[in-house]
Amino acid sequence: MTFKEKYENLLRVHNTLELANDTLSRRIDELLAKKESLDGAESSLGAPGLRGGNGAAAATKMAPAAPEVSDEDYFDRIYRYIKMRGLKDPGILQILENRPELRVTVQRTVIQLEDSTLAGKVACLISKGFFDKPAGVAATQKELKRLGSEQPTTNVRRALDKLNEQGFLTAEADGFQAVKGMKVNLIVVTSG
Repeated sequence: MTFKEKYENLLRVHNTLELANDTLSRRIDELLAKKESLDGAESSLGAPGLRGGNGAAAATKMAPAAPEVSDEDYFDRIYRYIKMRGLKDPGILQILENRPELRVTVQRTVIQLEDSTLAGKVACLISKGFFDKPAGVAATQKELKRLGSEQPTTNVRRALDKLNEQGFLTAEADGFQAVKGMKVNLIVVTSG
């Protein structure tokens, strides 16, 4: 059973118990009101005792038959009991309320590069799909040379590391790879 399924089961139990508690609360209030009215009736009849009897016997004779308990009443009683216990020992209900939460704030880094810089040339390779599969420094250097930009290995490495640090490339065992789902806009400007 996954954590999500366990959580959903606990939530269903919690909701059922909450409903049961509300029902039980209402029922207890009704019963207490009936008891108070019976106590008042007993005392107005001269309790303790009617014509030599005891007050409890008179109250018993006057009390209506116990009403049948519905499912709603039953669950309400259970819930009130659990709520009462929860107030005495918060650890009981805390188990139901503790659930992990993960909040992630994703901040998009937007950079604008010109193809006249080495980082811009590497960004052009990203936009053309060169890094769809991992490519190492040597392969990147070779591709840049093929496109007419011969660069020292250390400079290519720095450019790749910087784009990795900014979140545009990931460092894999075989080299660098473009981040999947990354938005790439290639703006072509013609000089006139």
